[in-house]
Order: sequence, then C-alpha cells, then structure tokens
Amino acid sequence: MRKTGNSNRYKRKMLPAVLALLLALLVLTVSGCGKEETKAAEEGPETAASGVWINNHDVSGKTYEEIAEVINQDIAVRAEERITLYANGLSVTVTAGELGLHCTDDSLAEKALAFGKSGSAIQQYKDNSYILSYGAYVIDIPYEVSEEQVRAVIQEKTPALSEGTGGSVLVHNEDGSFTVIPGENGMTVDEDPSVEKLVNYMNSEWTGGVGSTNLAVKEGDISDEVAALSMVQDLLGTFATSYDASEEERSTNIEVGTAKINGLLLYPGQSISICTLLEPFTAEEGYQSAHSYEQGLIVDSIGGGVCQISSTLYNAVLRAELQIDERVPHSMVVGYIAPSLDAAIAENTKDLIFTNNTDGPILIEGYAGGGTVAFSIYGHETRDPARSIDFESVILEEEEYTYQFELDATEEVGAYETSDPRNGVEAEAYKLTYQNGELVSRELLSRSSYRMSPMVYTIGIMGATEDEILQLSEAIATNEIDEVNKVLGRLELKYPDAKTSSEKQEEAEEAAAAAE
Repeated sequence: MRKTGNSNRYKRKMLPAVLALLLALLVLTVSGCGKEETKAAEEGPETAASGVWINNHDVSGKTYEEIAEVINQDIAVRAEERITLYANGLSVTVTAGELGLHCTDDSLAEKALAFGKSGSAIQQYKDNSYILSYGAYVIDIPYEVSEEQVRAVIQEKTPALSEGTGGSVLVHNEDGSFTVIPGENGMTVDEDPSVEKLVNYMNSEWTGGVGSTNLAVKEGDISDEVAALSMVQDLLGTFATSYDASEEERSTNIEVGTAKINGLLLYPGQSISICTLLEPFTAEEGYQSAHSYEQGLIVDSIGGGVCQISSTLYNAVLRAELQIDERVPHSMVVGYIAPSLDAAIAENTKDLIFTNNTDGPILIEGYAGGGTVAFSIYGHETRDPARSIDFESVILEEEEYTYQFELDATEEVGAYETSDPRNGVEAEAYKLTYQNGELVSRELLSRSSYRMSPMVYTIGIMGATEDEILQLSEAIATNEIDEVNKVLGRLELKYPDAKTSSEKQEEAEEAAAAAE
C-alpha cells in the first residue's frame, strides 16, 4: 500500500510538467502552421509535384486550373475517337462521344496536386520515393459511357445492319384504300443484349483509340412492320396552293422539290427536316435559277420557289395536327398563303421541322403540276369526328410600301423598270377548334413580322438633255409618284414607255404576283 501511495504522489508531481510540455508543443505547432501559410502565400498558387502525370500528360508544376484543362482536352480527344459496330457482315461507325463517354472522377486535379504534398510525413516520403523509384506517378482518367445514349445509338444507327428484314411497301390504291406488300424476314440487331455488350466493351475493354465490337443479332419478324403500315388508312390533313405555271424555272423547282417529299414515311416519334430533304439546291439536283427572298430583297437564286413547297406542306401538317418543332416566316409577305401561315426555308438559316406524334406511321404524298402544289398526309385517325379545326390569319399592323426613284445613266432614254413592292405587315395566326360546329377554343399559333419593300422606279437617262434630267431630278426630289409621272408625260416623245400611275401600279402588281 505504501508503494502505491508513493506512486500516486509521483504522478501528481509530474502532471504539471507534462501539461507544460504539451502547451509548448502546441504553441510551436501553431507558430509553425502560420509560417507555412505565409510561405505558401508568398510562393503563389499550389502546383503538382515533379513526376506527376495524368494519363499520358505530364502535369508537373501545373496549377489546378491548368490540370483541369489538360483533363478536359483529353476527354474531348477521346470523345472523337471512332468505334465500329459489326452485325450481319455489315458495319456502322460512331464516336465515343455519341455513346456518352464521360469521366467518372471529378477529383483528378485535386489528387494530382495532393500527391507527394499531403498526408503524413511518412506518406509524403512514400509518394516521393515512388517517383524516384519508377520515374513518374500516373493517374488514370476513368471513363464510362452512358447506357441511355448507347441505347439511342443502337436504335438510330443499327437498322442499316439488318439483313433482309423489312422492305415492306405501302401502296395507295386507285380507290383510295391502302395495301401493304410484306418484305422479308432476316437477321436484325437485338437491342437489349447489344446495349449491354457495347456498354461492357466501352467500360471494361476499350482503352482509347480506334475500337470495334460485334453486336448481338436475332431473327427478325416482318409482322410488326406490316401491322404498323396497315394502320395507314385515313386522310389526316391536306392543303394546296397555286403558282404561275408559265414561269418555267420556278415551276421546275417546285416540281423537283415536291417529288423529293412525295412518298415520305414517318414512324411514331420520327422528325423530319424539310431542308434536309430538299438540299442541295444545285443544278445537278434539277433546280434552276428563279426569284426568291434574301434579306428583304427579291433576288434570283438556284432553287427559287421551294418556300412555296414548305409553306404548303406546313399547312397540311397543321391540319394533321402533327408536332411543329421549327417554323420560320418569310422576310416579306408572299401572295400564295396568308400572313403568319407561311414557312420559309433556306440553307443553314431557316427550316421547317415536324414530328410524327401519332400512334402509327404517316405517309406524305405530294403533287406539283399545272400551277398547283398540294400535300396530303395519311395515317391512323383517332380524333373525335364531331371535332373540327380551322386556321385564321389576323393582320395587326400594315405599313404601305413607299416609292423610290433612280436615274440610270447606263440605260437608254425611255427605259423604264419597276421593282416588286411589298407592304410591311405584323400578323398573327390562330387555330380554331370546333365541337359539333361550335367554336370551343382559339389558340395563338404564331406571330410574324414582314418587312416593307418599296416600289423602285428605274428610269433610263442616257442621251437625255440636261434640262430633261433636271426636270426628272426635281420631280424625284418630291418623292411623289404623280409628280414624276407628270414629267414623264410631258416628255412623252422622248420617253415612249412612260405610263400612267394606274398602268404602272397594275404592272407592279402583276410582277409581284409572278415573283410569288
């Protein structure tokens, strides 16, 4: 018992000394941390240690932002690498990016900065010893693909790999009925096992660069295709517009473009770009140079007139109540369709895009000839027969076109030309829905703005006297058409082509109608 008592007294004597020592160590530690922080601030941003790599990129001495950029560039390069998919002796090539390739670790930059500089002193020693022993420490970028995007690629890209499956034909009989001529059975890509196989290949086997894998196949069944096409029996929507058949070039363009759309089949969920169907607008495709709109001006271009195709089809699509994904108005009003119910197209700038939102395939038939272009859309009718729809164009504002006059010294006296004017218009289009003949809703479809284009008079003055030019110039300065016509009337012998205001207006309107 005495020995135990002496031991306790000894511990009580030592306790203050131990506490003092711990306090001193704490002060030194805190003081040391402060010095390290100050030193780090003086040295600038943290960088990776020498010998640290990410994949095949040396990131020694790089900051967090610089390392992140290296990683992003590596991902971008990998996304462009091509993967070939094989089935039935056929192949299709996609990019890793299309398969949804992405990095699964967003802390790679932090890991690169931390190696050899964080953790205990022993851990830092081990990290640096590793680099000394092996020359570098490499951090791999872990990649994976998206199962959802892989499935989308399989659905979109691999139908071309089917062998002898499909090819059923939908025939529109003279009596208006439809008949399906079945295609042939064959081998087709099996979606679910192909998705699993491609995901496993990309996530477990592919290490970058060009890749390839075989997809799973199964015996196809043509019955599903035949059953789907057999649903096409009803007229869902139709529309027609007129054009001047005497304008051969424009008529040719309308006929060539319509033929490219005629017979188009769209399955449920499929979308179509009309520009994609009609392009390229080249002479090799059969198109000719004709009037078209460009930035508010009437110009001649290859394929002029194809906008009448898209506008006519747009109105048929509205009546079939398909899903409109993109529609753009013309820059100026056109004569063949009401304002805000038109649909312009132009390479890389304007397009008409719509989607089959019905429960079955749709067939689009187009006809152009004799001054009429028409589209009819057939499918499976599910709408209430007591319900009907109509469409209304409402002009909100209208700006009358103005007059401009130009004297042309390169044209003989008497030469007289006018441009095709257009009023400026602000308009809206509405969809009207009726139930048993009574209006139940009026839905705003679109609001469109159209530029005003002035009537431009070009008058030849080559060979005219100074007095005649002065008289015309003074009349033109008034910007009044009647004043100009008075001068032209007084100079009738010199200007045999001079006409009255009503005659000029009639000519201008005829020219405008021809351009449309």
